[in-house]
Amino acid sequence: MLGLGGFKHLEERVAHRNTLKKCTRCNLLYKKTLENCPHCSSLSDTELSLQLEKRQTNRLSLGKTMYIGAAVIILIMFLLKF
Repeated sequence: MLGLGGFKHLEERVAHRNTLKKCTRCNLLYKKTLENCPHCSSLSDTELSLQLEKRQTNRLSLGKTMYIGAAVIILIMFLLKF
């Protein structure tokens, strides 16, 4: 059995994924039935660059937060052991 949902859940995810396509400008997924990407079609190149930078910064800050959180948990576990 795969994951919590099993094979049926996996099949549903694959079927849903097949209804999406990846935008060549912003690399986000959107429905194949749409003509243009709803994420970036209304943005100029400058606005798109700012959005992509913001997304990358958010990913980096999440990674740092997770790293610091793990370090704090390890420190607490170490202190409680002694």
